[in-house]
Amino acid sequence: MLSLETCGEGKTRALAVLAAFMGQMGTPEQEAYQLFINTANRWNASTTKLFQSHFRIMRTPTCRTLTADNNLWYPTGRSLKILNVCKPGIRCLNNVSPRYYADKKANAERLRQKLTFKISPGVV
Repeated sequence: MLSLETCGEGKTRALAVLAAFMGQMGTPEQEAYQLFINTANRWNASTTKLFQSHFRIMRTPTCRTLTADNNLWYPTGRSLKILNVCKPGIRCLNNVSPRYYADKKANAERLRQKLTFKISPGVV
C-alpha cells in the first residue's frame, strides 16, 4: 500500500486500514503518522481526524473482508478488494488478517491459544 503512487476511489478507506495496521503492529506513533501523512499527501487524500480515529483504535480488517467482492464497509456495497492491497498466497492459509501475516510471533501465539482452548480439560 505504501508503494502505490495513487489510490483513486477508496483512498480514505485505504488510509484507515493503513493507520489501523500500523497501530496493531506497534509502529511508534510519530513514525506511523509520518508514513500516513506522506501517503495521504501523495494520494491527495483528506485526512481530517482519520489517523487519530484509527491508529491503535481500530483493528485491521480480516483477510476475508479485504478480499470480499462485496461487504458492509463504507460506502455501503463497495468492496475493499478494488484497492488491490491484499494478494492472497500460500502463507495466508494460517493467517486471518494482515496483522498476523506480518507478525509471525503474534500469529504463533494466536494459534497456540486457539489450540489450548480446544484441548483444555472440562471445556465442552
